[in-house]
Amino acid sequence: DDPQLPQELQNAKRQREWAKKAAQHFNELEAQGRKIPKQISGTDPECHYLHSPKETSPMYNVQAAVDSKHKIIVAGYASPRGSDGAELSVLLEEIEKNTGRNPQRILADKGYRDVHGLVELKRRDIDGYVAQMDKLAKIEREFKYNPDSDSYTCSGGRSLPFLYNKVGKHAAKVYRSTDCSGCQLSASCLKNGKEGLRHIAINAQSKIIREMVDKMSGGLGKAMSVVRSATVEPIFGYLKHARHLIRFFFRGLDRVNTDWKLELAATNIQKILKQRASKPAIA
Repeated sequence: DDPQLPQELQNAKRQREWAKKAAQHFNELEAQGRKIPKQISGTDPECHYLHSPKETSPMYNVQAAVDSKHKIIVAGYASPRGSDGAELSVLLEEIEKNTGRNPQRILADKGYRDVHGLVELKRRDIDGYVAQMDKLAKIEREFKYNPDSDSYTCSGGRSLPFLYNKVGKHAAKVYRSTDCSGCQLSASCLKNGKEGLRHIAINAQSKIIREMVDKMSGGLGKAMSVVRSATVEPIFGYLKHARHLIRFFFRGLDRVNTDWKLELAATNIQKILKQRASKPAIA
């Protein structure tokens, strides 16, 4: 026996089964074009190491969509992905499957800002309010676009002509300076203040991102952020602090997903019973 292995892996048969399952899971990730994790759990190869403010641990990323009017959970599932970026499109599919229709409006935080989700909102004709990082707006403040030459000019007056189109999941147009030598801003502009050439990447869907940034900066967008916080955050707070759901005791995505959906269903039932009990009886 290897004392460095968990007890569940001491048995040779279990080791072979675990290794086979891990290899199958990695092959699926590779086929989907997703990143292969550098670390895996010794007991559950399907979960990934997710980063939280306090620690980096093997976790599942649980999702929930809540109706803002009745506070009923309309969709939810467990995901092995390390961030919420790719989950908005999946949540929309789950909502449609459970309710038979698309929501009229979607509110989401910055974690769901992935451009593919924004494209899906537009495709489904959904009024979306998704908080955005101000990265594009920051670039546009610091760099002036020149449409005639398809280039940008930085604050130091240097030109960044178009270099190439970046393809793949994060498709973008890349622009790079031809000369940054002698620029007084290079210390703060270049990475770690080192010598080199400054480049910027403009997302291929920059128009749709800019539209959402403008939408969220308005009065209605700010109000929707408040509504979102008051709609979904109490659900997670209740499950964590009242139900003491801070960890799953099952292994494998299917089992964890089932466990999470049962918790959401139980929360809905409790809400419905509480609402009915609060209504006065009719004589």
